[in-house]
Amino acid sequence: MALSSESFEYPAGQSHPIRIAKAPRDGKKYPVVVLVHGTSGLAGDCGKQLEGFAESIGALGYLTALPCMYSDSVPHLYDADITHKVPVLEAAIEHIKQKHASNADVDRLALVGFCLGSGIAMAYIQKSPMGRVKAFADFYGYVNPLLGAGVAKLPPTIMFHNTNDKRFVDPAMNSRLLEKALVEHDRAVEAHNRSGSGAKLKPIDHDYREYTETNPDPQAANHIFTPGGPADVESRRLTLEWLQKYMPPVGKSLERVSVA
Repeated sequence: MALSSESFEYPAGQSHPIRIAKAPRDGKKYPVVVLVHGTSGLAGDCGKQLEGFAESIGALGYLTALPCMYSDSVPHLYDADITHKVPVLEAAIEHIKQKHASNADVDRLALVGFCLGSGIAMAYIQKSPMGRVKAFADFYGYVNPLLGAGVAKLPPTIMFHNTNDKRFVDPAMNSRLLEKALVEHDRAVEAHNRSGSGAKLKPIDHDYREYTETNPDPQAANHIFTPGGPADVESRRLTLEWLQKYMPPVGKSLERVSVA
């Protein structure tokens, strides 16, 4: 599934590139998956990896988008600003809604975040109404600043991290704490449901996979997974399965979408 090149603006007059794997054109609307990159942006080998992943997701039948959070094409390796990137993600989703209205169902939305992009995705989820995002995949995400707001709004969430990632995003301070928060949330839900008081609540399905890998590229600093290595291959496969389980790539007729 080849990606096409488009652009959107945020703020007005500032252009951001966005790569799109278009959904089938058969008179139906298909769910949308947005990949949110990290501090490396879409430049170089990291960008190529994400483009390949977007193509794989698009091949399943999703409209898949890979927007650039930056207006330039250079890495911002030590950028930790999540708050000001959320409106950029919102603008990218609005672009999809407007330009691909004929076959994109943005009411069925999943997010796949990488590094800082996971924090951006999680902030978007926390800001949105409950259930807005149907599935979330977190790759070695910088999510620590979001944990204070809780995890109650998270959809089914799968997380991946490298034990050896110490320079950029330490799993002990991010993914492991997110998993712990999800476990504690589900325990609280189970206790509430056992009490019989009030409406029953649903736990949040989640999975966490941690790998111990040494990336041969010293620039990677054991942060991103080695391309084609066991962690890279398995995490992609599990993400594809996660998306299909919680947001199947099924086309809906225009009538069904409008009624929903």
